[in-house]
Amino acid sequence: MRGLILSLLVVGCKGPGPSPDDTAIEWPAPKAWQVQGESGSVVVTRLDFPENPRVDVYGLFATSTQGYQTAAACAQQAMPCVDGLPEPGEFRRLNNEFFRPLGAEYRWVGDTLTVGPIQADFSYDPARQMAYYRGSEESRPELPMSLRFGGEWADFDRPAVDFADEFTVTGPVIEPGERLDLSGPQVDFTWESDGLNEVWLWIEGPRTRRMYLLEDTGSYTLFPDNLNLDPAEVVEVGLAAATRKSFDVAGNSLEVLSLAGGGWKGSACGAFLDVPLEGNQLPEGDPPTPVFMGWGFRGIIDENIHDYYDDQTGEASSARLRFSFYDFDFNVVCTIDYDASNARRASPLVTDTGAYLFQTYEVALFNGLSTCPQVNELIYGTTDLRNYVEQFDWGFAIGEMIELEEPLSQAFGEDWENQRQFMYSVYWTQDGLFGDEQGYGYAFNTDQCYMGSGNPIQTPVIGSPLEAGYYFTFPYYVETIP
Repeated sequence: MRGLILSLLVVGCKGPGPSPDDTAIEWPAPKAWQVQGESGSVVVTRLDFPENPRVDVYGLFATSTQGYQTAAACAQQAMPCVDGLPEPGEFRRLNNEFFRPLGAEYRWVGDTLTVGPIQADFSYDPARQMAYYRGSEESRPELPMSLRFGGEWADFDRPAVDFADEFTVTGPVIEPGERLDLSGPQVDFTWESDGLNEVWLWIEGPRTRRMYLLEDTGSYTLFPDNLNLDPAEVVEVGLAAATRKSFDVAGNSLEVLSLAGGGWKGSACGAFLDVPLEGNQLPEGDPPTPVFMGWGFRGIIDENIHDYYDDQTGEASSARLRFSFYDFDFNVVCTIDYDASNARRASPLVTDTGAYLFQTYEVALFNGLSTCPQVNELIYGTTDLRNYVEQFDWGFAIGEMIELEEPLSQAFGEDWENQRQFMYSVYWTQDGLFGDEQGYGYAFNTDQCYMGSGNPIQTPVIGSPLEAGYYFTFPYYVETIP
């Protein structure tokens, strides 16, 4: 595969860097397509999040990286784009959109590059005309890790990634699934070290990008009010010790930046809402005789599922799964709601169509809120429809629309083209393994804390992360019961 020739724009200056570590290697004769005199950047972060340690690998190879120390991550807007470090104790306010190197040619160094056990895949962003590598894994790999690539550069396979030995983040401590509260007057970061590290603190979000260079004193106080975060902006915060290595790879310059420490998700909205959905005694009334059952979801989705403020009433409400029961004429006769806040991320469901699923969740059902009076036990095997529902291993996924495209286009008629751009399919499972495309839904931006704004989110692009927002879904296909 030959080089990708892409036009870019860059601003920045090349500062002094560490001297090459690998200048004495005798490289074999270059291949016919091998390049020289170019630049590469590999950034590896290992951050201990409250849930699990996560390692991210970013790579970029081009005619020039213009001296950006985080060039590989700049291309992916994954970290603040640093072309030079601030003074100790100071910060730089950064905009990753500035990283557009003019006239650069990007290079292919294989379909993947690997750092230890982590594989970073080659990607190309046509909108920004950038080619890069990215991979991620929840793990704490053994060190040092070898870096391996080839392609249009010389074959490289050497221990190149190591982290600071004496650096451990001790605070702040938050619970798994919670966000760092950036609504208060200050946040105190603490760590243990030998006092000799180059310490970075960065804050990365859709609109906020700051990088601080800290003195290795073991503590630093951040004043969130100075960040000017948007109300519902979610940022990733990293506190890490930096190590750098430089290599001469057969005439090309490679910079490897390794960052290891702690990581958090944070927002100015503070802690998530916690609105438990309370179960109830069955209401009085004539026994219904439902024939069909459908299901839907309502709540805030980011990496997990959270409670929300109702956009109609403004009241706090629990994220929920709703099971709707219908008669022969498809009129709703009653509903059962379950708290969905305890949902957990799960592996993608198996589908007949091979549809792409953005995020999949499994939900344990208990303590349901029912509007269904007692039913005939001889027909349904129980007098309480909650018992019927809870016998299955329920889960759902937000996914690519395939089977519903045709029937929904006919149902919406002339309004379909407008609706389609904001619509996704919902896949439901009753066994936790196989999923069926049963419903559809929409999502709203949350430019207020945990409340849908009324501004619809565009249908997600296959391969891209699902955008955080307020999601609500409807059943399209229903199933017979019992």
